[in-house]
Amino acid sequence: MINKISQLLIIATIMISTNAFALDLNVGATLWYANWKPHWEKEFRDIFRDESGEKTHFKMDDTYLIGPIVSLKLGDTFSLGANMIYGKYTASCIKMWYEGGTESIHSTMDITKYDTDIILNYRAFTYVQFFVGLKFQHYNLTETQRGIYDTPPGPFSRELLSNSYGPGLGIGLTIPLDENFAMLLNISGIYLRTKVEDSWKENSGANPPSYIYTLNAYGINNSLSLAYFLPSFNITLLTGFRYQYLKYKQADVKKTNYDPGDEFRFDRDYNDQRDIFWGINISVLYSFSI
Repeated sequence: MINKISQLLIIATIMISTNAFALDLNVGATLWYANWKPHWEKEFRDIFRDESGEKTHFKMDDTYLIGPIVSLKLGDTFSLGANMIYGKYTASCIKMWYEGGTESIHSTMDITKYDTDIILNYRAFTYVQFFVGLKFQHYNLTETQRGIYDTPPGPFSRELLSNSYGPGLGIGLTIPLDENFAMLLNISGIYLRTKVEDSWKENSGANPPSYIYTLNAYGINNSLSLAYFLPSFNITLLTGFRYQYLKYKQADVKKTNYDPGDEFRFDRDYNDQRDIFWGINISVLYSFSI
């Protein structure tokens, strides 16, 4: 039975083989309660003209990311899997502006985020597997700032649209603990090519600047899980910890309507900034043959 569990997991997926001559499928869902320390956090902590000694306060709320899992066994040693997670984050920031007096700027952010992984898995040994994959990562951030510009024509907003894609390579280990119970460890490295579009908007009808950043991201995507197989139902339950770390290198920035004197809407430097996700991951998988 441990052999069945050892075939099930591709990063967060376990491959179960019930018949060598049948088409073996696994379908299910995953839930990730994830903390996020975003690579753009530093810019929201920037303090403009702060001569008053006040601090900038930034808060990112935790959230649930949820999505489907599907995997297909290809012969005795290969399997192909895919999963997607989706969720919405909220963040807030208070900045202090000093220019003849102290005034606060209140910023609220709504972020929609999703990840998709497509993974080809090779089971080299009973409890060891290697995998190669492709990751797509997206988020859309809408920010509204109030405070200094609360007088007509009103607050201004901005939108960040980020799209990333790239390969990953890793190794998975299955450690049997009992007949239907195992520990699963997956370690992988990833590279992502990222484009960030940063656009400002004003109710006044002005033509504010916009920026397009090209970034390279390098990092890891690791997980440690406990898996329990219920043979009567062909269901596998997984719970564990997942951690993703990315470090960005800025390759290029293109500026439109750029004004060097505009301290609110200057271009950002994402070089060496870090993007970190971590939290508890729970998955349920149902296995069947057709």
